[in-house]
Amino acid sequence: MEHNKVSLLKATLESLINQSKGPVEVCDELSEEKIWSLHAPLIWKTRKFIGSPQFYPVYKYQNLYSYSLLSLILYKGSLQLNHRVARQASKKNWLYLGGKDTIDREITRVGGPIKSNFVIKEADEYARRMAEAMIQDTATVEASHPGFTNIILCGGKDSLNLLLLP
Repeated sequence: MEHNKVSLLKATLESLINQSKGPVEVCDELSEEKIWSLHAPLIWKTRKFIGSPQFYPVYKYQNLYSYSLLSLILYKGSLQLNHRVARQASKKNWLYLGGKDTIDREITRVGGPIKSNFVIKEADEYARRMAEAMIQDTATVEASHPGFTNIILCGGKDSLNLLLLP
């Protein structure tokens, strides 16, 4: 059983490495929507990025963009460790890296989560609004990919909530 997991992981990493070294899509302008709405490629080359992603991550290395930080690291062939980020991420209660920095000094995150001064004081109101936003986001993504099977990746407590969506 354990051997099968290791084999699957190796095959997945080899596939990702091969895709990362594959053709780069070249375009004049690129947006978060375009990156996340097309199933390929992993890496885009553009002279201009439009918008400032707030939810889905977009990463930049020179004039290359991807939704996958690992793909950009594999493409450039080395990790230039950002020691400050590594120290922060190794803290006991670390949950999330905000801002534009990444684990690689040469790769930055474009945009980032917005900060809001809006306050919801009622737990029921907060839960209702979060559920509505997640349902709407999921419906938008599914509608833009007809005929495809959508997969939910759950790595933390918050993403498990996605399993409750219609």
